[in-house]
Amino acid sequence: MTIDEDILHEVQQSLGRCANHSSFFDRFGSNFKAGQSPVGGRQPRLLKDDLTRLLMCARDPDFASRPGAVALNVPPQLSRFWIDALMTTVREFDDKFTPELERKWRTVLIMGLASSGKVKLPA
Repeated sequence: MTIDEDILHEVQQSLGRCANHSSFFDRFGSNFKAGQSPVGGRQPRLLKDDLTRLLMCARDPDFASRPGAVALNVPPQLSRFWIDALMTTVREFDDKFTPELERKWRTVLIMGLASSGKVKLPA
C-alpha cells in the first residue's frame, strides 16, 4: 500500500513550515517527554531521524528493508505517544494547520510505521 503523493507533499510542506523554527525539534522532544509516555523525551536529533525515516517509509514501503536502512529509535509501544507529541508540536508551529492536515499527517505516519514493520495496520 502506498501513500498518495499529494498527501505526502502537503505533509512535507507542513514539516518545512515547522522546521523553519529552530526550536521545533526541541519542542517536539519536550512534548514527547510531557505526553505521559512511559519513557522520558528523546534527543531532538533522534526525533528528527525517526520522522525522516517514517516519511521515507511512507513514500516507499520497501525503504525499511533495504540494506543499510536503520531501525527507528522510538520503540513500537511508544508510537502513539510519539505521534501525539508530534501533532501537538506541528499544531503549535504550523500556521496553516487544520484538522484535515492533521488527518493527513497521521495517515502518513501510520503508513510509515506500518512500512517500517513497527506496527500493523488494522484490517
